[in-house]
Amino acid sequence: SVSQDSEVVIENVAAVYGAGFHVKGNVYISENSTMLIQDAICSKNGGGFYTEGRLQVTNSSVVSLQNVTAGSHGGGFLAVGEVEIANSTLNISNSQAKAKDGGGFTAEKGLTVSGSTLIIQNTIAGRYGGGFVVKGRTVISRSTVSIQNATAQILGGGFCAADEVVIDETKVSISNSRSERLGGGFHTNGRLQVTNSSVVSLQNVTAQDTGGGFIAFGEVEIERNSTINMFNSRAVSGDGGGFDAEKDLTVWKGSRLIIRNATAGKHGGGFIAKSWVIISRSTVSIENAMGRQVGGGFFAIDEVVIDQMSSVSISNSRSEKLGGGFQTNSRFQVIGSSVVSLQNVTAGSHGGGINCLGEVEIAGNSTVNISNSHTKTGKGGGFVAEKGLTVSTGSRLIIQNAVGQSGGGFFAEGRALVNSSTVSIHNASAGLLGGGFFAGGLALVNASTVALFSTHAGAGGGAFSVRGLTLHRSSMSISNSTALGSGSAGLVDGQVLLSSRSNLVVKDVQGLDNSSVLAASCLHLRDRSHILFGGVVGGHGVELQNSGCSALCSNRTFYVEADAALNASGRLSSGFLSLAACQKEKVRLSGIHLHSWSSSLLSTRPSSVVVDQVSIAYKPPIDNLQVLGAKDGFEIDSLTVFCPNCTCGVTLNAAKNRSLKAVSSEHLQCPKTAATSKGLTQRCKCSNYQIATQHFRDVDMVPLESIFQTCMFCKPHFHFQNGDCPKCGVFNAWSDGNKDVCHVLPRRKRELIILSTGAAVVVILTFLVIEILHAPLMILDAKSDLADPTQAESKRTFTLSVQGPIVDLHKSLSRLVHQRVRYRAKGTGLIWLDYEQKKSNAIKVRNIARRKLLLQDTNPPFDCASCKGSLHAADFFYLLGLLTACISVTAMLPVIIKVAVISGNGVGHVFVTAIYVALPLVAVAALLHLPVAWMIKRQYRRTSFSEALDEYRKQIRCKPFSGPDATHPRNQGLQVLTLRGLWKHFESFILERNMHFVVANIVTPLTQSKGVSFVTLWGGRRVDYFVSHSWGTSFPHFVQSIQCHALSKEGPTSWGDAAYWICSFANNQWNIGADLGNDPMESAFARTLTAGIKGVAMVLDQEVQPLTRVWCLFEFLLSSREHLELVFVTNAGVIGDDGCSSFDIALEVGKKIKSLQVATCGASSEKDKKDIFDYIISELGSLERMDDQIRKLMAQMLMRNLANVEKATGSLVDSLGQGSATVVSLSDESFKSLVASGKRQIFSM
Repeated sequence: SVSQDSEVVIENVAAVYGAGFHVKGNVYISENSTMLIQDAICSKNGGGFYTEGRLQVTNSSVVSLQNVTAGSHGGGFLAVGEVEIANSTLNISNSQAKAKDGGGFTAEKGLTVSGSTLIIQNTIAGRYGGGFVVKGRTVISRSTVSIQNATAQILGGGFCAADEVVIDETKVSISNSRSERLGGGFHTNGRLQVTNSSVVSLQNVTAQDTGGGFIAFGEVEIERNSTINMFNSRAVSGDGGGFDAEKDLTVWKGSRLIIRNATAGKHGGGFIAKSWVIISRSTVSIENAMGRQVGGGFFAIDEVVIDQMSSVSISNSRSEKLGGGFQTNSRFQVIGSSVVSLQNVTAGSHGGGINCLGEVEIAGNSTVNISNSHTKTGKGGGFVAEKGLTVSTGSRLIIQNAVGQSGGGFFAEGRALVNSSTVSIHNASAGLLGGGFFAGGLALVNASTVALFSTHAGAGGGAFSVRGLTLHRSSMSISNSTALGSGSAGLVDGQVLLSSRSNLVVKDVQGLDNSSVLAASCLHLRDRSHILFGGVVGGHGVELQNSGCSALCSNRTFYVEADAALNASGRLSSGFLSLAACQKEKVRLSGIHLHSWSSSLLSTRPSSVVVDQVSIAYKPPIDNLQVLGAKDGFEIDSLTVFCPNCTCGVTLNAAKNRSLKAVSSEHLQCPKTAATSKGLTQRCKCSNYQIATQHFRDVDMVPLESIFQTCMFCKPHFHFQNGDCPKCGVFNAWSDGNKDVCHVLPRRKRELIILSTGAAVVVILTFLVIEILHAPLMILDAKSDLADPTQAESKRTFTLSVQGPIVDLHKSLSRLVHQRVRYRAKGTGLIWLDYEQKKSNAIKVRNIARRKLLLQDTNPPFDCASCKGSLHAADFFYLLGLLTACISVTAMLPVIIKVAVISGNGVGHVFVTAIYVALPLVAVAALLHLPVAWMIKRQYRRTSFSEALDEYRKQIRCKPFSGPDATHPRNQGLQVLTLRGLWKHFESFILERNMHFVVANIVTPLTQSKGVSFVTLWGGRRVDYFVSHSWGTSFPHFVQSIQCHALSKEGPTSWGDAAYWICSFANNQWNIGADLGNDPMESAFARTLTAGIKGVAMVLDQEVQPLTRVWCLFEFLLSSREHLELVFVTNAGVIGDDGCSSFDIALEVGKKIKSLQVATCGASSEKDKKDIFDYIISELGSLERMDDQIRKLMAQMLMRNLANVEKATGSLVDSLGQGSATVVSLSDESFKSLVASGKRQIFSM
């Protein structure tokens, strides 16, 4: 016993039990006494002291234990009896019970603290009660308890009580305490009562398992203006982040429960109550709480009742599964003007704000306000009521900014009853059904107001989705609602019933084109109820599916009583009503008033329809808009349509397919309003181009099905004129009879297509005929021949081998063309054949073989040939007209007759129209003429001869003569090899033709592009020999003769390089006047002969043609004057040369020269002839002396030739020997006689 201001100080002690002291009996410290024990340690119980009896500290005494440790129980002290602290102070710090219980102290039989102060700091227990442990009842009254930094390894971080804990008029503060299992602040196995304005404050308390603040295995009662305030509490892996009440929780009589920053590893972030939760006339505030599984704010296993003006506020709370605000597995009741507010609450699955597995009841002027609440994957963004929802007796349910999969605002699995209350849902959305709310049963609204704003559903029911909807003396308003499925405003799987002046207002609701605003099984409006749709957008306004004819709908899919009404405006693409009614139901549409409308009244076809007291005001102009339809027919008792923007007015028409249409036709002049009663409507006036029918002329009201029979149009191809219908004219032949205008072309596509096809055939075939006739026939080969080669005086014929489209036609068509047309030859190089305008020498031809023609009515004046040029048909217009007429009769006449038959128009009218149709095709053909003609010409212009020319052009290799006098005629020599190569390349075309052919067909085309001589193309050579020849000589004979001369003069090794001046190749055929000059001595001929060349070769044939040409005589004379060797050459060799022994040729040449007279020689130019004759006379004195010189030179050559023949014959005889007398005789006698005869002829020249 320590008393009467005593003071006991014990320091630095150690013992097995009670290091400071160990008492077998009771310990009394009283009357302002003080006991201080510090730095004490025992190995068993009672680190400061150990009493086996009772401990009593009274009358302002102070017990202070510091730095005390027990190996087992009671780090500060252990009292086997009761501990009583009255009006005193107990201060324990740095105390520890290493292995067992009571880090501060252990009271084995209860603890009573009254009017005192209990301070415990920095204590640790190996098992229970980090601050202290009490194994009996704990009563703390009118006192202050402060526990800081207390830790228990199992239960009760601050303290642990085995029995009930009563805190009365006391302030208890526990901070920075923790338990490795249960009760981070404290643990009680019994009841916890906080009463009489007590305050329990827990801060920074943690339990590794359950009850972050505390755990109570008995009831928890907070009463009489008391407060529990928890801050930063956590149950790491278990339930009750704030606390765990294993039985009932009661907060009442003005008390407060405040929880901030609480977390539970499983259920109940703020707290968990495993029985009833009753909150009465009190306040509960939970903020920043999280339950990782169920109940972000709290979790109640049993019923939750909030009564008598209580206030519950949960904010910034979440659960990763169910009940972001809280969850109750039973009923949730808010009554007695209480208020529940949930803000910023989230659940991973169901119930963003509340997840109630029982019924939710909000009654007695109470309010539930949920905002910013959502679920991630589950239903009930605001809350879930698994067994229904009741909002009654002046209560309010307010939900804002809520999101869930079904039931964005709330989800009620059973019935939803709103009675004399208000429900407001704003900015709610659902991923599936019921953007505002979802009710699995009937939604009954009685004497209440329901408002839904800005709601959305990812499937159906933008504002709500319910089993059935009944409004009784109530009002429901929906605005700015959307859905991606049916029911952008609401989706009802049953009946929609409005009674007793109820109102359903739907404004600015939007859905897809295949959706509806309100979807249900049936819709009934009774007793002055009203539905208003304003500014709605979607497919249908109301969609009713009652094909199963449910008993609830009473065989009435749509029913509006006489004193009820349904008004609508907006843009519904499919129509206002879509009905799937009972099989034989007569649907009665009444009390419907559509404003600013643009679609049908009824889009589906029930069996039969009756329309009564229905009005439709169309905003946009209409044309032929269906109002309704029925399978078996409809009855119109009273229907009014109004179209102020229809220029032709509006009327109603019953179509043959049992549909009713609103019509605004340009063919009728109707009033802006059309009223229908008993199937009759007002007759419209006839518009322009129509006349009234006789039957309805004097009738004011007409049946709906006869509205278009009151007026008639003119027949097709007639037109309205002054009240009559005359026939359209031939030049404007077409009319559908509906207007007063006749048209040039048919109005029906079929007739126009047929006419266009026929016209196209005619134009295309005619176009082909024109192109074929217009296309040239390219000449492959043209040559003259004797008609009868056996007669010397036989006439010449001229045949042409050609290619072109005309000769590729069928032989009969080709023959017809040749018979009917003449041709103009162009570019043949034959003056007598090529067409000239002045001569008008068009020719006629006829077929003699495929692609081979014979010239008629014209004989060639001389032997000639050509491999170039073309024939062009002329004067073919008669033939063209004849063929066009045949084509038109064959292809177009049947078409005209067919169109006349199918259109009912006249043949003459159709004929004129066919001409109109053909005109643009003719214009197109005219535009195509030039490119098509070019393509045809390009196709046929290539001939084998033109290809040979192209090939030869590629072979030309120009090696120009170098030096200042390169252009002098003496440098315009052509090598023998080049001449022979030209002949061989064109041998198949030249045949036996002469130089005229070669120059016209080969030289001229080859040099045309450059306008030079043929020699210039190859590059000139220094002239070795001059060639005098006639152009009439066969070109092969000419080439062979030159080759023989080269062999004779240059030898077998160098003959090919010898260069010859040949006028046809050396002179520029494009500027021949420059080479001829004004005087013979200025000509290229004379300039070459006087340029110091080796000699002159005169090419002779059997006709001795060169000596009949004036220019050859000039060359002969000039060669003599220049003392040039002039020899006569044939294809057998040089006459008189040792190598030439052709006696027959020499003899024939001699005969021709014997009768030669220079005066009779010819020239292509009379001027050239005169100039040359004048030169001969000036040189020789007369033309006869020129004759003598020629004969003399020829006689010398013939004598040498004759000697060569005699010598060759003698050698032959010697080689044959004397074997045959007959042969010898022939050799000697006959041959000698022949030689003698030849000599006489030569000497007689």
